Amino acid sequence: MKTKSTFIKSSEYFKNLLIKQASDKGMSITEYIEMLVYQDTNKEVINNGL
Repeated sequence: MKTKSTFIKSSEYFKNLLIKQASDKGMSITEYIEMLVYQDTNKEVINNGL
């Protein structure tokens, strides 16, 4: 059970971190996550030389 509670604490931490980072940039959570996903996808495309 300790593992489960640790997982829940860490997911809460990351959720709060995402909320803070998004609000620092003046974005909604959805916009911020879309931006992160787009950046990550874009890097992959560049790294693969496509």
